[in-house]
Amino acid sequence: MTEVRFGPRDRQGPKAPSERTPVRVPGSVRRTTTLDGLHPDGPGGPTRFVLRARDLRTAADGAASELGRVEVRLGLERPGGVLDVTSDPPEPRLGQLVGTDPSVGWRRRVAALLPDHGDDRSLLYLVLDALSAWLGLSRFALHAAGDAAGQEALPAGVRFDLRSRVDLCAGWQAGGTLLGLVGSGQSGGQFVQPLAPVLESADDPLGWHSSDPLPPFGARRRRRVDVIAGSPVVVDAMFRDTAVDAEGREGVLHEYSVALTVDPDSMTVLSAEAEPRSLPYQECPEARVSAAQLVGHDVRSMRTFVGHELRGTTTCTHLNELYRTFGDIGALVALVRS
Repeated sequence: MTEVRFGPRDRQGPKAPSERTPVRVPGSVRRTTTLDGLHPDGPGGPTRFVLRARDLRTAADGAASELGRVEVRLGLERPGGVLDVTSDPPEPRLGQLVGTDPSVGWRRRVAALLPDHGDDRSLLYLVLDALSAWLGLSRFALHAAGDAAGQEALPAGVRFDLRSRVDLCAGWQAGGTLLGLVGSGQSGGQFVQPLAPVLESADDPLGWHSSDPLPPFGARRRRRVDVIAGSPVVVDAMFRDTAVDAEGREGVLHEYSVALTVDPDSMTVLSAEAEPRSLPYQECPEARVSAAQLVGHDVRSMRTFVGHELRGTTTCTHLNELYRTFGDIGALVALVRS
């Protein structure tokens, strides 16, 4: 019998990114986040991060009011660590992060430096907490550029041990497409990346906070969490990762949507469902079952729960990052009611 060999493009995940953002619901708060990784000096230069977030309340009569907004600009050199960091509104303590490596103990460092922001579930804490998990993907387009050109695109030292990826998540499971490709010396980054639909709507200019167009080789992680007051509390959330190639085309790397219901008194998750929208390989959507593990847990402890419990081939590391933000749902419910 002749062996049939399949190329990586025959083993793709879903490619149906969302084409719209839901209309804001009266009696809700929408939290939006964008994490941008930029490379103005090319592969050998530092990465410039622009981290933004905003809370927008929609009153019962449909009127919108901005409750908070933050922007952090941070330079990072690897090796070397944080070069500079500023925020708007200003936070003088951020200067103590200079020289810190965000890939090593970053979240503990941020928690120790800004305990009040952690207690208040602030937007500044949200975006800084998200940085360490975004580092690798923030340079995705540089990896892809090197792969396409058949040459090295990243400076020496930016590597990972393949053994550390085995069964890390559904996409990296033993015997799966991605591990097989990388283990055989091929690129895992040459999967189909559908063109990213524009999520901002002219009919709702307040639906997302403002952000700049991504330049070539830039990357962005978007997150949206809508919290709708009621009994139960309804949560509609999503994330999308994109990267821009040399021609300025923004393609989708990962996208999931998640729907929750939460008991308004105990803050316990009553139901949870994850829908894969656009993912690299055929094994990746298996992580959708991880949503069921949220049921019965207090959302306020979600960062700890995800960090300790959601591991292995029934999860997705990128989806887990969205789950972590559900730790702020209690605070967002309070904002709806205030």
